[in-house]
Amino acid sequence: MTPEQVLAKALACETVGARGADSAPAFDALHQLIQAAFPRLHRTLARERVGPGSALLYRWQGTNSYLLPWAILAHQDVVGVEPESLSQWAHPPFGGVIAEGYVWGRGALDMKSSLIGVMQAIEDLLADGTVPQRTLLICLGADEEIGGREGAAHIAEALRMRQERLALTLDEGGFIVTGAFPGIARPVSLIGVAQRGELLVRLSAIASGGHGGLPERSPAVPRLIRALDRLARRALPGPVDGAPRQMLLALAEAASLPWRWTYRLAARLGRRTARLLHGTDLAPLMQSTIAVTRLEAGVANNVVPRTASAVLDIRLRPGDDSDEVLRRIDAEVGKRFGITLEVLERIEPSPTSRADGPIFEALAGAVRALSPETVIAPYLSPNDGDSKFFADLAVVQYRLVPLHVPAADLAGIHAANERICVAAYRALVAGYRSIISAIDAVDDPPPSAGRLA
Repeated sequence: MTPEQVLAKALACETVGARGADSAPAFDALHQLIQAAFPRLHRTLARERVGPGSALLYRWQGTNSYLLPWAILAHQDVVGVEPESLSQWAHPPFGGVIAEGYVWGRGALDMKSSLIGVMQAIEDLLADGTVPQRTLLICLGADEEIGGREGAAHIAEALRMRQERLALTLDEGGFIVTGAFPGIARPVSLIGVAQRGELLVRLSAIASGGHGGLPERSPAVPRLIRALDRLARRALPGPVDGAPRQMLLALAEAASLPWRWTYRLAARLGRRTARLLHGTDLAPLMQSTIAVTRLEAGVANNVVPRTASAVLDIRLRPGDDSDEVLRRIDAEVGKRFGITLEVLERIEPSPTSRADGPIFEALAGAVRALSPETVIAPYLSPNDGDSKFFADLAVVQYRLVPLHVPAADLAGIHAANERICVAAYRALVAGYRSIISAIDAVDDPPPSAGRLA
């Protein structure tokens, strides 16, 4: 099979993130596929199944035991497809179709292309006789899209129990993108040096309820709506420092006028930056954000609901404390509208790794080898990826996918018509080969030099 045919078959495995036995056959089919497609890898690397689900850990043993191992993270699972959206797909989301120069299907960008691409890269390196000096771990979680606690969390705990320390984790993150940043014609590769935390909060309004023909004076639904409207108009501004500021300054160096001035001004404005860049895709890369993801109220058409609730997905930038954010939300809508807050999940922002040093430069060099004109910029990843489970194990953590993606194709992530260009996928495999070789040649980073926070 060609590399793109292997990827297409992987996309046909309906590995929708779920806990329990229902999804196991799809993951088993994916495991059988990769064992058949990458025979050299499976003859050379040690493989183990970790935890109660379908998570896999591969180990490519290096020759120098004094060098810290490093890890590439990828997840086998994908988000589901809403039945009502099927008509919007040019090709079935789990059809494994290659057409019009693309491989189509759920997971083409997020992130089976990375998973299969890394394995293809190792298979190719083994065919060339490569023997690494630094041990490489491939950590394949199976439930990243629903939190990762039965997949990557168990892999990290297994490494922790073995008292392993990692020089680096490389997780999903920025692509090489053209046309996504105003004023910049060249491709831009964002390398994540940190990722936002996540705070899931349920807001609830409680009232008396009653008959639809006799509405009460302070019903739950209108109070909840007013509270959500107030929160929408009061963002969570913060200072522009760390990775967001470094990103803006790097973009400014590559931008044409007047955007060069805009990026530089945004890096200086601090709390007013979000207003300056309103309407662009940059705001979520700099600030904490609040999104309403669920609304619940009512049991019948003629009954005024007694309760109304909404779930907020709050993504926290490094430097924002979750307790302080909760206090601010309570001050805005708690007593004012009679709203109660319930914390459903809390994940603090990650530490921030340095945007310099030999490992960062090795990653940047691998990207430039793939696309010499690319602008390299550190950034704050908006994702809540599996790397959070490995934060205490790694000297540095970066988030990068060496894949050239047109900005328009990014709209397919978690949406209809997710696809990857065949030529870009082949270049992705070359990019992972370059990264693996580059990191293998780097000396260990000093343990105290990796993190800024």
